[in-house]
Amino acid sequence: MLSVQSEARRAEVAAMCAERSWVCEIDVQADEDEDISAFTLLMEKQVVATTTRLAGRNEPCPCDSGKKYKQCCAA
Repeated sequence: MLSVQSEARRAEVAAMCAERSWVCEIDVQADEDEDISAFTLLMEKQVVATTTRLAGRNEPCPCDSGKKYKQCCAA
């Protein structure tokens, strides 16, 4: 549940949710402060490696970043 102050801001946040295929309930309340803390928390969430296998220096990183291990999680 997100709370914004204007209809334009609601459309902006809804577009950001839609591009990530997230379902968000957005309430417009002009007299209250904006509260999108749950949304920003999800946006800032860091990618965590999904496997425990060790990668070689020149192999793709197990976190699926697309970078080599030596330039990503090994750094």
